[in-house]
Amino acid sequence: MISKWLAHIAVAFQTFRSNPLHTLLSTLGIVIGVAALVAILALIDGLEQFGRQQLERTTDLQSIQVMSKTEDRENGVVIKRTEYPLLNESFLDRLINRLGDEATVTMYQEKSSWITWAEDTARHAALIYEMAGTIPALDTGLLAGQLALPDARHIVVNNSLLHYFPDKKRDELIGQAIYVGPDTCIISGIVRYARARGGLLIFRQLQPSSDRHGHPPQMLIHVNAIEQVAAVQTKVEALLREQYPESGDGFIVLNNSYRVDQATQGILLFKLIMAFITGISVLVGGIGIMNVLLMSITERTREIGIRKAMGARKKDIANQFLAEAVGLSLIGSLLGMVLGMILVHLALPLIKTIVKAPFGVVFDPATLLIIFGLALVIGIGFGTYPAMRAARLTPVDAIRHE
Repeated sequence: MISKWLAHIAVAFQTFRSNPLHTLLSTLGIVIGVAALVAILALIDGLEQFGRQQLERTTDLQSIQVMSKTEDRENGVVIKRTEYPLLNESFLDRLINRLGDEATVTMYQEKSSWITWAEDTARHAALIYEMAGTIPALDTGLLAGQLALPDARHIVVNNSLLHYFPDKKRDELIGQAIYVGPDTCIISGIVRYARARGGLLIFRQLQPSSDRHGHPPQMLIHVNAIEQVAAVQTKVEALLREQYPESGDGFIVLNNSYRVDQATQGILLFKLIMAFITGISVLVGGIGIMNVLLMSITERTREIGIRKAMGARKKDIANQFLAEAVGLSLIGSLLGMVLGMILVHLALPLIKTIVKAPFGVVFDPATLLIIFGLALVIGIGFGTYPAMRAARLTPVDAIRHE
């Protein structure tokens, strides 16, 4: 069986070699379609890789956030809850003991306040983070002083405060007294905090007198190993059920991996749509192969009749034309892949110049294999009708054909 198919394929390639221009034109549709698919999907795979790298660079994938659920959504309508459970120091202590060395835990409360200092009577708005537990690394780190908050009076500020003290160096601001609302506080450290976007940020100890209900505390859990994020999240959710058995769905626990998943799903959808649109050109290439084979049957009608008269069966004739369809698809697929890779590498410098980013392309072996298989299936599909038509010719009529 295999030897017969190999013989059919050998005859098909002899036919192709006898008329190379005819063969090239026959496969042109497949070549263009496969080249377009390879180029577009390689660019989209590169886009996915670039987007994932950017997300991983700007998003902490090892963090878990816990917050009170303060609102419900139904049919697009947001309904504020009047009562909801609050995180507290008791739960913080239990969680720190439960997680041990697996993660660090910070409970914080976000609010805003006016700040002033002796050298400037104007008020300046600042975002206040009151924290308990482990003080996080605060983005890119310490610029001056220390991160420790020994008592409620000491605070850590972000580098946006430097704009208001142009004549002072960073180290000279350590020990500076400023007023946060009615409280007199002392700067113990300065950090670079990119997320502030130019705004003032202040970090201080969580105040027992803070309005917890108006500003519900949240928790930030930084897991030491990224592969342990799911397991740690399960422990957090279990402890919440123990500590707040009547709260039901009173808390939201999430990690940032969902952002990567959302981006991946969006790119996958875009990839499928573009593959469908571009795949139409491969379909057109299959129609071209069918047309060429039908013309070939007309030209080789006498040959088919002679072969049948010499004992060739319908199956042999059909297999011969199917082998030619497979051969044309094979040649078109390989040429299309090579052309697609060349086009992508030629276009890549222009793309990098336009987007001004370290964008690359990715040739996924699985994607290339699927494209190759798709082209072969289309070739076989569109080669079946010509093969069956050739097999139905009667020897007498075929030999008499001029």
